[in-house]
Amino acid sequence: MMVITQVFEKPQTLPYQRQMKAQLKTLLTSFLLLIAMCVGAFASVSEKHALGDFGSTQQYVGQNPEANQLASLESFGFFQKHASECCNATNTAVKKFPNGTFSVSDWKGYPKGEAIPQPPKNTTFRLIEGDEYAAALKAKNAANRKYRRENNIPNGYEVHEIVPVKYGGSPTDPANKYVLSADYHRKVVSPWWAKLKGSLE
Repeated sequence: MMVITQVFEKPQTLPYQRQMKAQLKTLLTSFLLLIAMCVGAFASVSEKHALGDFGSTQQYVGQNPEANQLASLESFGFFQKHASECCNATNTAVKKFPNGTFSVSDWKGYPKGEAIPQPPKNTTFRLIEGDEYAAALKAKNAANRKYRRENNIPNGYEVHEIVPVKYGGSPTDPANKYVLSADYHRKVVSPWWAKLKGSLE
């Protein structure tokens, strides 16, 4: 009996098939890259739209340091509690005057993120308490609501007063306002001022 063994050879990939696979791979890579670029562009446009006039507001405030005389600070007890997470405000050189006011001559350690301006030189500070402080906070909150509307400030950002209301700052002067991200405002800037207050007591 004759046994016939048939050998099946694996079909070879023809040159044009290899070329088509390479072209498909290149096309797929280009398509994925295009999608990534579109997503990135959309995110950039969305962020710009959300910020609105926020950039111009920061620019205005930064160009008018002489007008930045006063500021405010809310929920002071909370910030004092968490002040240890921030800069060491006790390194700041403070000069106290007999009438209860004081000045800061050396702003070493003052927060510098988000281009935040520091209070003008030769500013005299005064800690306010009781009814005076409560009235200042009320005026500040009303002014900040209006400021947010007029400057299209998006969620996730807060209005900061360059010199806190707690230190005798004007709660309503727009030149004293500066917009910061809520996270930076609460975790870095406000605790710095709270710790400064603690060093005065």
